[in-house]
Amino acid sequence: MNLLYIWKNHKIIALLLCGYFVLFIGFNVKQGIVATPVLQYGMFSGKQTLRDTTTAYILQVNKVKIALSKYSFTERDILLTSLNKYINQKANNEAVYTSFSTVLQKAKINISNSSNKFYCNVNDTVFKNWYIQKLENILQVKVKTAEVYTQKIYWKDYKVFQTDTLIKILNIAN
Repeated sequence: MNLLYIWKNHKIIALLLCGYFVLFIGFNVKQGIVATPVLQYGMFSGKQTLRDTTTAYILQVNKVKIALSKYSFTERDILLTSLNKYINQKANNEAVYTSFSTVLQKAKINISNSSNKFYCNVNDTVFKNWYIQKLENILQVKVKTAEVYTQKIYWKDYKVFQTDTLIKILNIAN
């Protein structure tokens, strides 16, 4: 879209568009949140740094360790990212509710009766049933038990080194 063309032909629309951009840039900077999909200020505003360690996931199905590298990126993403997001949902839910309730209260919008709209209410049983189904579809085995562990690792001289012990984050018995 050429703003100069709009300015020459439709001055009111151009002023409204410029006002929209200025308003939401100011809102994004002041509130520290991304308020619109047009201006993704919060998405690219942070410095990226390399970390010393990273978290590795170890998946065992029916007491057999699964070599995740044998599966496509999409399949690994389904198994690991969805699991990670589910585990972190409680902390994320509270952060989303807190940040948006502050903004909405400043705008004099009452959300006390609709706080459940800010929370993901997937419980353990629903997630575990869904996760078993995904495991069976991707691994092509009948899942009796599944365990997921995390472990901090780091790379040095093209080798992987473990920095702590395994931590069990999920246990499913079907």
